[in-house]
Amino acid sequence: MLELRDLGLPGPAPAGDVFITGGAGRIGTCLRQRLRPAGYRVRFTDMTEPADGDLDGFVKTTLDDQDAMAEAMAGARAVVHLAGHPRDTDWPTIQERNYTGAYNAVRAARRAGVRTIIYASSNQAFGLHPADTVLADDLAPRPAGLYGVSKVFGEAMLRAEAEAGGLTAFAWRICTFKPEPTTARDLRLWHSWDDAARLVDRCLRWSEPGFNIIWGVSANTRARIDDPVARRIGYRPQDDAEDHVARLQAAGVDTHRVSEWAYLGGDKATEWMEG
Repeated sequence: MLELRDLGLPGPAPAGDVFITGGAGRIGTCLRQRLRPAGYRVRFTDMTEPADGDLDGFVKTTLDDQDAMAEAMAGARAVVHLAGHPRDTDWPTIQERNYTGAYNAVRAARRAGVRTIIYASSNQAFGLHPADTVLADDLAPRPAGLYGVSKVFGEAMLRAEAEAGGLTAFAWRICTFKPEPTTARDLRLWHSWDDAARLVDRCLRWSEPGFNIIWGVSANTRARIDDPVARRIGYRPQDDAEDHVARLQAAGVDTHRVSEWAYLGGDKATEWMEG
């Protein structure tokens, strides 16, 4: 686990519990293992117990049970909604976990009196834009697949609830979240695990009501991004995919390419277009 100084966070964590849905998953585990050493009080839920054996603050719930989620969130000041199906699959699964699940999570948070919600969106909501597209807050949705469509819905759901309830809300458009870049596409879109925690930390320190869009990308030399929210809240990523170029070249990756795929969404977008 990392200490506060390792992530370069700006000071002691704000008071109050942070509640993570999908907290046993890949991103949820990353955040738990970084935010807790930084002083955050973290509680979380998932439909299965975490593989790392960390049961501190864990409660088992499912996305179809809004009442159980509202009860579990009671007393939290912020919710990070990560739960859902992470890729294209059959419609019933996407409908239950990414549509009904997002609705229930956001509604449960409001019922529980939560004032800050961070929603895990995705670059796949914009996946059919060209690979060299600039990541901007006014980028029109061009979803790749049912998963991408569900993230467009989730952002709209969050905006509606934030504006009706005066919440502080962030649509966190996560790009390629992985320990290290592995493709030419990643050299632009990589979002390191540490930078993910830095981004969430800055969102959790922001208290001004309103709906915000922030791109989940590291400080990549090749990134094409215009992110006014990141600048406003002070998100300053520290990891750069360029530091991994030599390793990728040694592995046979053509690092002179913008991407291996024509679309911003990479292989997932290509698979969707090719049926």
